[in-house]
Formats: sequence, structure tokens, C-alpha cells
Amino acid sequence: MPIPGKLCVADSAIYLIRLLGLVDARWAATLGEMGIVTHERDTDRDITTLCGRVTDQAALLGILNLVHGLGTQLLSVEYMPDGQN
Repeated sequence: MPIPGKLCVADSAIYLIRLLGLVDARWAATLGEMGIVTHERDTDRDITTLCGRVTDQAALLGILNLVHGLGTQLLSVEYMPDGQN
């Protein structure tokens, strides 16, 4: 039985992923429900934030593999419990 507020591998969840580098909006369809926002500058390099619901942790790994393949540097991955987004 699921415990409220506890993350399980097969559960969908909202994640906030911060990347050093630019992820073009053309990748939005590939990233599913993830929103893409480039909102900061750090020493003349873009910081991109992806935020949205991911179906399970396997899908999260797929997103992380995709952004790695784009040449971006992963800064952080944050799980957002429902109600905190």
C-alpha cells in the first residue's frame, strides 16, 4: 500500500531539473509534460530549468539521458511532492 508523500519507483511524480546549457524549445514534444524555461545566466552560459510530471523513474532516466546527449551539464534534480509545485 502506498504511503502518502513517499516516492515509489513506479509512481508518477513532478521533478525540477536544472541544467547548465540551453535546451531548445523544439525538444518540448520529446520531453513530454516537461516545461522548458531558460531563466538565468551564469558566467554567460544559460541555465535551463525543466519542470513537469514524469510517469515513473524509468522515464526520468530517459529524460536525463536525453539532456546528457544534448551536451548539457546536470546541476540538480529535485523531487517535488504533490502540492509543492
